[in-house]
Amino acid sequence: MDGIQFMLMMAVMWVGVYEIQRGAMTMGDFVAFLGYVLIMTGAVYSLFTTYQSFQPMLASMDRLKELFSMVPEFERDKDARKLYVPEAFIGRVKFDKVSFAYGKEPVLKNISFEVLPGEAVALVGPSGVGKTTMINLLLKLYIPQSGAIYLDGVNLKGIDHVWLRRQIGVVSQEIFLFNDTIENNIKYGKPNAGHDEVVAAARKAQIHDFIMGLPDGYNTVIGERGTKLSVGQRQRISIARAFLKDSPLLILDEPTSAIDVETERSIKESLSNLVKGRTTFIITYRMSLADIADKVVGIVDGSIARAGTNQEILKTV
Repeated sequence: MDGIQFMLMMAVMWVGVYEIQRGAMTMGDFVAFLGYVLIMTGAVYSLFTTYQSFQPMLASMDRLKELFSMVPEFERDKDARKLYVPEAFIGRVKFDKVSFAYGKEPVLKNISFEVLPGEAVALVGPSGVGKTTMINLLLKLYIPQSGAIYLDGVNLKGIDHVWLRRQIGVVSQEIFLFNDTIENNIKYGKPNAGHDEVVAAARKAQIHDFIMGLPDGYNTVIGERGTKLSVGQRQRISIARAFLKDSPLLILDEPTSAIDVETERSIKESLSNLVKGRTTFIITYRMSLADIADKVVGIVDGSIARAGTNQEILKTV
């Protein structure tokens, strides 16, 4: 815009000088006309910049409209009864003839199995067979279209979702780390934890020695999404978070899918310690990770194809 304004002023001055030389315009007329042009170009320039400034605002409005259109999670069920908050967590989870579909095509078909308190179950199968959908139902991100999920004998549908999610720890293949210190990243699941608790969790995740080898130790800033760390180190920080939160129900969502076999072996020991005494769901396509589970449920096309211990499943493959 500045270049156009400059060229316009040069053109006006050239015409003005020509008209003065011809006697068709006085110097006063020329100065007045030049002032009008400056005022007009300034106003047009303001309009142009105003339009540009509105562009990000319009984009933000679209995002706000999308946010406001989301259906909220209410604290009461459809019969206006307050959702149930259990006094204690035992850890018995039962899927009873659960079916679910995102559209017309069913994702889960008549799923039934039970996990006892403190037991670890591996949900094994290729991508797209419904393993993650089962976990989303357990987290109450979705409600089964038929059948039910029970937690300690109570239908999950009637349990308060805020209380439920506080009982669950997650170690995911998508590791969400912040551009902050290692200590604050570990404390994400338990912000009021003390430094000694953070160190204890890091020791259990076998990342303490690495952290102490850094110049700033636990105060080391790891970059956006932990870019200053390797994938294995980021995963260990995620495991340390789970140790610190100390949730009675644990979800391991493909925790070793993004790392090599050698790193997986070293991380498996930490995961084995993490699942002890917790009701645990392990989502994986690697049978090598399923051996830390008490039993394995094989999922094929949204249905249970086989179930048993890791050794029993391997004999049928």
